[in-house]
Amino acid sequence: MKYRIFKPTYTDRHTGTRRESETYYIEFRDHNRTRQRWPADTSEETSRSMAKHIGVLVDAKITGEPIDEKTNRWVESQADDLRARLMEAEIVDVGQLARREPLTAHLDAFKKHLMAGRTDREEYATLITGRPRRVFDALGLVFWRDLRKGDVQTRIGTHLGELRLKGEITGRTYQYYVREIRAFCRWMVRTGRAASPALENLKAVTDADSDKRETRTLDTEEMRLVIDAASTGEAWKHWSGEERAILYRFAFETGIRPGQIRQLTVSSFDLDAKPPTVTAKPATVKRRKTHTQALRREMAETLRKRFDAKMPTAPAFSMPNKFKCAEMFRHDLAVARQAWLKEAESNPDEMLRRQKTDFLLDVDHQKRVAIFYSLRHSHGTMLGDAGIPQKDIAASMHHTKTSTTDRYVKADVRAKSRAVESLPDVAPVIKPEAMAATGTDGSCLSSACPTGWSSVDSGGTNNPVPMVENGVFSEDDGTRTRNIRIDSPVL
Repeated sequence: MKYRIFKPTYTDRHTGTRRESETYYIEFRDHNRTRQRWPADTSEETSRSMAKHIGVLVDAKITGEPIDEKTNRWVESQADDLRARLMEAEIVDVGQLARREPLTAHLDAFKKHLMAGRTDREEYATLITGRPRRVFDALGLVFWRDLRKGDVQTRIGTHLGELRLKGEITGRTYQYYVREIRAFCRWMVRTGRAASPALENLKAVTDADSDKRETRTLDTEEMRLVIDAASTGEAWKHWSGEERAILYRFAFETGIRPGQIRQLTVSSFDLDAKPPTVTAKPATVKRRKTHTQALRREMAETLRKRFDAKMPTAPAFSMPNKFKCAEMFRHDLAVARQAWLKEAESNPDEMLRRQKTDFLLDVDHQKRVAIFYSLRHSHGTMLGDAGIPQKDIAASMHHTKTSTTDRYVKADVRAKSRAVESLPDVAPVIKPEAMAATGTDGSCLSSACPTGWSSVDSGGTNNPVPMVENGVFSEDDGTRTRNIRIDSPVL
């Protein structure tokens, strides 16, 4: 292939003078005799090397010969935009890179795509690409061709099913794994890294919510004890007890999502407003709309002292990632429960009673799990217990629909007990004369009462009562219950 390397000239729009480009360009004709002009590099040597490699690719395309290993490695080492240009011009076959590059390299590129220049999405991108990565590693799937084998869908389904049986993932997490794997495969085809899709028939489960782990809420006393345990406790990893206590209290009082709290800065707070508020930018809110939440005055004063030494752009709270947040919260729950049990050491009966309760347990007897998100659930539940209107609870939790709020406003056994006890007593009141009419008071209703009966005074009247032997009413004729119509005289 013949090519030309040059620096094009252009007219400077500000001065009107002719200038020479700093970047070298390569001009050549591809295998279809189409003229191509591509930017190369600022270095002539690098640009010439690029032109030679492109020439090898074009010649191989024309002759139909396989590409040598050196050129293949060069293609794999190039930036995504040049490789995309080679595939668009059909100089490199669609799917050629996918056949040679390992899945880990494609997943790294997929992660960059998900981040799209936004560093604040790195945690999200790591989570999305981490699921297919774990499955591929566990099953030994290295290249794209491995995903197209006949039994791979069955193997993936079996592997995820085994993880679910072991309790390592739930049915809902199973769905997420399937979703991310299929999203990765579709991205491979969409970007030209693969010629045809794979794993399109990978199915999710139909009973995803059957083993769903319900989030546990905390009552008022539990909240007080866990915050007290954190504030007076030792540091957990890099987070002091005071930092953890103020974080738990803020999350509970505002009901703000942990991911949103992580993005708050000192400038997000207006502590002098009436009432004091905190405002999150749309980019940090799940609904992508500005969220302003009111603060309690006590919280505002606590934060004022805390923010005095901080710059406006400094993070308002120091928080671990979403998984470590749950671990940190469970740690303080365990410390608080141990302190609560220790109070009853001198009373064995009380100690046994406390050990049997769910109080401050991270997983209660109904298998509800306490995580950092429990603070948001507790916020909504306690607002409901306080009689706050549903629309105001939805506004506090930044929900568009009250049906979403219903998932957070939970009624525990104590709440249900209060509700049941508030009902009026509708049990029937049985009068003495009604009891006598039905014979439920044990009276003899026949005019032919046999001998051997005694009388006791009941309600001011003498009612005959049969003698009782061994707790059983005895009749003269051996029957246990007398028929009134048979005993009545014949008319």
